[in-house]
Amino acid sequence: GKSTIGKLLASHLKQPQKSMDEYRWDYYKEIGYDHEHAKKLDQTEGVFGVYRYWKQFEIHAVERLLGEHNNCVIDFGAGYSVYEDDAYLQRAKAALKPFKYVILLLPSPDKTLCLKCLNGDESDEDAELNRHFIEHKSNYELATHIVYTQGATPEETATKIMQMLGVTMASSQQASTFNMCLNSFRFYLLIKEDKQPYFKTRTLDVRLGKFASY
Repeated sequence: GKSTIGKLLASHLKQPQKSMDEYRWDYYKEIGYDHEHAKKLDQTEGVFGVYRYWKQFEIHAVERLLGEHNNCVIDFGAGYSVYEDDAYLQRAKAALKPFKYVILLLPSPDKTLCLKCLNGDESDEDAELNRHFIEHKSNYELATHIVYTQGATPEETATKIMQMLGVTMASSQQASTFNMCLNSFRFYLLIKEDKQPYFKTRTLDVRLGKFASY
């Protein structure tokens, strides 16, 4: 899952790992999040009611977390890369614009298989929300690359990502500057590369996420 691969990447790249779950509620409160209102929505409108309410807070949290943390691996939840409101989607694109690579990790190019991996035989609201995440355009518009993970161990997936970035295990021991965030859906990897005379460093923004448990 997101925490495992994030931990592996952070370890290989010698950077700390940050989780959106650690900061999200403080960011939400900055713009008036009402927990009691969310509970009422859950009771009256179900998962999708809460999901719709969260959107305004999720895009704020994305902007805040990206702006506040550097030189680290950040793991997100799925909702942070899906925006039905085009204004929110444009804000997400603007926040991600500095990053050269936005890598979406999925089990398979087959969306039906992706759903099977995530939902099993479930057909409740959570399963429908996962379907929405897989099918929504936002994930694919925000991603610049897609990596498929079916049949790979977390270590193999982390190694594949590092190879895609041109970072070997040996060079990762030498590099000193990594600016990382792993972003959601299954995962996103966002990278901004800097080149300096005599020594090449990469500023990696890697946002790692999985389907959120609401």
